[in-house]
Amino acid sequence: MALAIEGARVLVTGGSGMIGSHVVERLLAAGAGEVVVLDQVIQERNLAAALASGRVRTVTADVRDREALRRVVPGSDAIVHLAAMLMWPARHDPKPAFEINVVASHDLLELAVELGVARFVFASSISVYGAPPDDRPIDEQAPLSARTFYGAGKAAIELFCRALKDMYGLNYIALRLATVYGPRLHPYGFFPRFLLSILDQVDRGEVPVVEGDPREVNDVIYVGDVADAVARAVAADASDVAVNVVSGSAITLDEFYGTLLDVYGAPRAIHWQARPFSYVTRRRFSGALAEQLLGFRASTSLADGLRAFVAWRQGVAGGT
Repeated sequence: MALAIEGARVLVTGGSGMIGSHVVERLLAAGAGEVVVLDQVIQERNLAAALASGRVRTVTADVRDREALRRVVPGSDAIVHLAAMLMWPARHDPKPAFEINVVASHDLLELAVELGVARFVFASSISVYGAPPDDRPIDEQAPLSARTFYGAGKAAIELFCRALKDMYGLNYIALRLATVYGPRLHPYGFFPRFLLSILDQVDRGEVPVVEGDPREVNDVIYVGDVADAVARAVAADASDVAVNVVSGSAITLDEFYGTLLDVYGAPRAIHWQARPFSYVTRRRFSGALAEQLLGFRASTSLADGLRAFVAWRQGVAGGT
């Protein structure tokens, strides 16, 4: 069931982070009447342009706070649920990751059902797939074989969404996001954190040290493209489905970080260091279903996305 964004009230959890702040801007551009941002810490710098619209309200609260959710959810036409503990910290601190990524997400879903929220968009992850059996592009028919605590939590909420659809008619769509990068990058993302550390090391005159194998293959997607996909999902007819939100162009880690160095005007030199734990080393994804159901196709090239990231970093460093 489609939802008209124009004039709608949309709640965005985790809405002042990298992805969330871009989603807020995209919803405003689509005519949302009010966007409510719920976040444990409101990063006002990320929301500066959105706040200037006068159509954004911020609520400082932990997504685990059930009373806070009960105060903020009523009146929402749609919920975009982005709040989560990321893969890297979740690996080291799984209990709060379970509380945030699973328990709090389930509580929010129950409240959405109770209050009759018309649309629920859940930010899932390609991590739900785990390690593929071969090099063929992974589509949404692949089994959920998560091998990380983060991926397992995302898979669990997808299944809760499905169950609540059958039980109570929840109108939801789950977006399985690829590795997201771009301006307002969170420093604790599994792969993107190296985008910041590489440039910091280059600025110190060092050869950057990066964990992993340069031959590892992954899918990375620019945050602006993700925000576009989320806005399309809010308004789409599609329901009761999980969709890959990917670039569709798998690249090696060497190309990913090497392109960053090219954009920065630095030598393409990296000291690769063995990662202290195993990780999926080859993943290619199909974005055909997103194009079919959402009319979405990633449009930002890696070089252009990294230029925007570098410009943002320089702006932050310069205080602009």
